[in-house]
Amino acid sequence: MIVLMDLIGFGIVLPMLQFAGQDAGVSGLKIGVMIGVYSLMQFLFSPAWGRLSDRVGRRPVLLVSLLGSLFSYILFALADSWEMLFLSRLIAGVAGANISVAQAYIADVTPPEKRSQGMGLIGMAFGLGFIFGPIIGGLSIHFGGGYAVAGWIAVGICAANFAMAFLFLPESLTTSALQKATRLTQTKNAWKEAAKSPVMPRMLGIALFTNLAFTIWETTFGLWLNRTPAFHYGGDQYSYLLAYVGLCVAWVQGGLIGKWARRFGEPRLLQTSNLLMMAAFLLIPFSLNLPAILLALTILGFGNGISRPSLYGCVSLNTDTEHQGMMLGLVQSASSFSRVVGPPLGGFLLDAEKDVPYWFCATALAAAAFLLRPLHKSGVKHSAET
Repeated sequence: MIVLMDLIGFGIVLPMLQFAGQDAGVSGLKIGVMIGVYSLMQFLFSPAWGRLSDRVGRRPVLLVSLLGSLFSYILFALADSWEMLFLSRLIAGVAGANISVAQAYIADVTPPEKRSQGMGLIGMAFGLGFIFGPIIGGLSIHFGGGYAVAGWIAVGICAANFAMAFLFLPESLTTSALQKATRLTQTKNAWKEAAKSPVMPRMLGIALFTNLAFTIWETTFGLWLNRTPAFHYGGDQYSYLLAYVGLCVAWVQGGLIGKWARRFGEPRLLQTSNLLMMAAFLLIPFSLNLPAILLALTILGFGNGISRPSLYGCVSLNTDTEHQGMMLGLVQSASSFSRVVGPPLGGFLLDAEKDVPYWFCATALAAAAFLLRPLHKSGVKHSAET
């Protein structure tokens, strides 16, 4: 619920950023910088938040980050310049790097055989947040509320979120686990520790390639629909198709992923999700009517819905309790880096030719497939074993 409410607030503001920047009279480059700084801050701060939560506990880190989100939305609601908008997104990115802490909390309180199912609930919160947030924000504009009112709605949701966490969220780490984590992490570098793991380098590469492909799709698909003669869709039709993908993701992550993880194990699910997304990207350029594009998006939604919880579940199952936050933070950081690089790269490829981004996405997933190929034979722990 905490992640869901946080993502609803994020979803309210996200679709309005480009228009708020345009109203502030700044260039497209500055608007892009304003949007990209959020993911850049997530890339930089996810490992730090995760490592800090290993040492001081999940609860205090989550509470502080929620206060940061609250402050960022207040700045957005009050913004009358590009500089204030930029600062609001910078702070929001630092605070939004707390997803790795929420994932570590889930890892603390779920048994190994239900680990991917728990991670799937966070993924479902992502999907639902990106469905309901834009709807709430759009209604505030439709009824004359404007960007500031949408910002204040996000402030209210974030304040309720903080109150709920403060009143009802207990600490998930025991005192002995905190003491042990403090001793272990005081002198350790997160990236060096990841390099020693037989699993983490592959997981980081898989996170980088799969999120890069999905981010490029998010960045270019609306314009692809608009430039394809068979569609010529505008923003409203594009929003409906995005919501459809979100529903597919939420369905998989909310109810199916736990059963599949216990039956097949995370490595095989990661391989399956990679093949599904690759097939979807190869289908999109040839999808020249609505049924065909819905088929491609269904495959993409299922593939993406399987990917995230399986990836984080695999990392969690192969990491000791004292390093959960740190390692999950590194994976979140790799994903955020993809979201920094993906939008400008996707736009560049789209300018070359409208179908080129999806050939590139399929190639990125082929690279991920190379990293995935030996996983199920390499002694990696997974839910099907437990």
